[in-house]
Amino acid sequence: LLKHKDEPMVYFAPSNEILEQIKDKIVKSIHGKEGTLGKSKDKIVKEVFPQLTFATYQSLLQKSPEELQDTKYKFMVLDELHRTGAEEWGRKLDTLLEAQDENLRVLGITATPQRDRGGKDMAYETALKLGYTEEELKDDRHIAMKMDLMDAIRAGIVVNPLLVSC
Repeated sequence: LLKHKDEPMVYFAPSNEILEQIKDKIVKSIHGKEGTLGKSKDKIVKEVFPQLTFATYQSLLQKSPEELQDTKYKFMVLDELHRTGAEEWGRKLDTLLEAQDENLRVLGITATPQRDRGGKDMAYETALKLGYTEEELKDDRHIAMKMDLMDAIRAGIVVNPLLVSC
């Protein structure tokens, strides 16, 4: 990713809170503490990834179809990928994806690829939109890593849920 840092890229997430967490990770894990005194988090992130844009899925609703078709990226992160199936911003995201160059790289991240409403597998659906063949999908070539939820909790990747009943 760092070797492509000067290329236009976007990081989509369902909330600003997640976007701020990602910025924190970039400052801590990629930039490091050195050279941060007196600089805002956003300025530090811009030093590391000068062409990186952060956006919520909901912000797509404010974009016109023309604006989406004119926006070009080389790399796109779709955090909480299962949220891309939402009817409202899902159509806008589709318009944005359709307008991209065929060399667009997309990283979809989710612990639960199935959409909470309707149960569609958004990893599968997104891979179809990106041009994967049925054979590639059947062989799970669109998936970089598949981990059981319990294994992810044990590894500290996903927070152990606190179950509450009433």
